[in-house]
Amino acid sequence: MAGLEILIARFFSVSLFLIGLSHLIQPRFWRDYFIKIKETGAAGIIIARYTLPQGLLIVLGFRKMPRACPVEAHALRYTPA
Repeated sequence: MAGLEILIARFFSVSLFLIGLSHLIQPRFWRDYFIKIKETGAAGIIIARYTLPQGLLIVLGFRKMPRACPVEAHALRYTPA
């Protein structure tokens, strides 16, 4: 792994561990938070505001992403041209 890939992997390992720990320690707070988000009617936009940048950082930070060749080949074979 290159230096940037290691940095991204460590960052997300720590951050996801802390988020999971927070969910375990304060489940009532997170339940109420997600209920409030759901009531706004814009839950998808609110959640995407946090997850999209993280996903882009992961995808753009890794030089060689693993590819699901059999699935892609199957999907491309039956895609109308």
